[in-house]
Amino acid sequence: LKKLHIMRTKLLLLGMVMAAFAISCNKDEATTPTSVTKEDVAVTQKMDVAIDDVSVIADDQYEVREGTPSGRNGLSYTSMLPTCAVVSDLGSTASVRKLTITFGTATEGCLFRGHSLRGKVILTRTITTNFPKTMTVTYDGFYVDGNKLEGEMLWTREMVGTGSTLHPKTTLTMTNVKLTTTAGAYVRNGHRTT
Repeated sequence: LKKLHIMRTKLLLLGMVMAAFAISCNKDEATTPTSVTKEDVAVTQKMDVAIDDVSVIADDQYEVREGTPSGRNGLSYTSMLPTCAVVSDLGSTASVRKLTITFGTATEGCLFRGHSLRGKVILTRTITTNFPKTMTVTYDGFYVDGNKLEGEMLWTREMVGTGSTLHPKTTLTMTNVKLTTTAGAYVRNGHRTT
């Protein structure tokens, strides 16, 4: 019986040592810093600019077509798109609105918020009077400052708060959004809330 007890103690001690070793190895791997290059930072900034521009475009077109005057103190809303951007209806129905916004030409960009946009942004939204309201944002040959933007974003508008504190909250969900630059292609997934 004494031998069995010593054997169990040795196995328990061996198990604890192995567990401690495994944890220490995982901890070392998890804390190993990764290096970030100047190019990574620059591309992240370019991606933020492109996503910000698209978010503003989606907000703008929602307000032009769906926003209510009561949210604007009775004033009408004027689109902030430049005159070189052409908005076309792609066969909207009573339940689905589908628009394409064409920026510039095949060779020349259109200046928007200090950035050259070229190509098409396609907005598809199910029409409803209830919140949250959603819109899918896709691209067709779309470039921001010469960098190609691809993928899909889901624009979601909610109303948060109560009574006099009620205000809009917009979330942009990015799924495999890819920005191709001269340095390579960078992909982003995630959410941005404004």
